[in-house]
Amino acid sequence: MAMAFLSHTRAKDMKYQVGACLVTPAPHRLVAMGYNGMPDGRGFKDDKMDWGTEQSKYICHAELNAIIAAFRREADLSTCTLYVTHTPCDDCSKLVAQSGIKYVVFARPFHNGSAMNETLKRLPHPEITQYDMESECGNIAIDLKDLSIKLSKSSKTPPNDCAPAQKKGRRDVDFPLDDYFMSLAVLAKCRSVVSERVGACLVYKEPRRAISVGYSGNIDGLSDNKKTEYVCCAEFNAIVSAYRYHADLTSATLYTTGVPCSRCATKIIQSGIKTIVHGGEEKSMEPEAREVFYWGKVATLKYECQTKKPIIEIDLRRLVVDQREDGDGGGAE
Repeated sequence: MAMAFLSHTRAKDMKYQVGACLVTPAPHRLVAMGYNGMPDGRGFKDDKMDWGTEQSKYICHAELNAIIAAFRREADLSTCTLYVTHTPCDDCSKLVAQSGIKYVVFARPFHNGSAMNETLKRLPHPEITQYDMESECGNIAIDLKDLSIKLSKSSKTPPNDCAPAQKKGRRDVDFPLDDYFMSLAVLAKCRSVVSERVGACLVYKEPRRAISVGYSGNIDGLSDNKKTEYVCCAEFNAIVSAYRYHADLTSATLYTTGVPCSRCATKIIQSGIKTIVHGGEEKSMEPEAREVFYWGKVATLKYECQTKKPIIEIDLRRLVVDQREDGDGGGAE
C-alpha cells in the first residue's frame, strides 16, 4: 500500500491523486504500478491538455495504467492483488473484473459516502477489502539525502473526511522521476532482513516507468537463514522479477541504494541494462565490477537528490503522503 501511495504523488490531477500497485501472492512480488494521468505519446503532452472541466475525458486512471503495464509484459493477473489508494470507479471496476484480478485492497472511498460503488458490489469477483490502518509501521519516512528509511507507528488520528479537493486543473509536482524511482528502491529495502539492506528499482528507458523492484534477501523458502552464501542481492532480485514477466531490459536503467557487486555486474551486462544510478560511493565499487561496466559500456551515475523537499513521509494511518525539507521525525531504521 505504501508503494501505491508513493506512486500517487506523481499524479498531476489537482482534484484527485490516485495510485495503484499490482502484487503477486507470496512471496508478494511487484507486477506493475500506475497513477492517474494523461495518455502517453502520440502527441499527448499533459502541459498542453485541458485540465479544466473536460479533464475527466482524457485522464487515464491509476488502475488502468497498472493493468495495461502488466499486460504489456504478459503477466497473469488471475491470482494478483490490486492495492489502490481509492476505490475503483465503475469503468475500472469492470476492467479489474475482466482482467481476472481476484483481490482488491483499497485505502479510502473515492469520496464521502459508500466505500464501494454499485458496480463493485454486484461483481462476483474481485474480493474487496479496506486497508487496515492499524499498521505497526503506519509511518514510513524516506530521506532522499542519505537514502535512509525510518519506520514508526503513526500517532495521528485517521481522517474522517475523504472528500476531494475542490480545485480542478494541473498540479505542479515537485517530485522528479529520478527521485521517485530512487524512493521506490529505498522503500523496497525496508523489506530486507539481512544485515546489509539494499533496495533496487528497474526502469524502462521510454516511457520512464518502473518495471520491478528488489531488495537484498534470502533465497525464497530460506527466510530465517542469514548466511551470506544464501543472500541474493537487490539488483539480482530486481532483474529476476522483471524477467518473470517477460520485461525487455534493453537500455533500461537500474536504481540502487548501494553499488552493484562484481557478481551482479555480469548479470546487469547480460540483461542489456545500460545505466546504473547508485546511492553508494563510487570508490566502494569492486574493481572487477568497474571493469565489467567499462567494457560493457554501462554508465554508472551517482544519485543526486533533485527535489527541494527530500523527506517523503508516507502515513498509512492518515492515508497521506507529505514532503518536507527538514529531517525531523521519529522511528528507527
